[in-house]
Amino acid sequence: MAKAYDHLFKLLLIGDSGVGKTCLIIRFAEDNFTSTYISTIGASPTAPAP
Repeated sequence: MAKAYDHLFKLLLIGDSGVGKTCLIIRFAEDNFTSTYISTIGASPTAPAP
């Protein structure tokens, strides 16, 4: 079931590899922080598949 939100934001993070962009998104989206992730290439782990 889809979650209902009052506001919806789309965010684009650009930066060098290995600086923690995915960790930052996961931290704010799921209130969870893990400092060890396998590199993500052009895909957000929290984005739904098209």
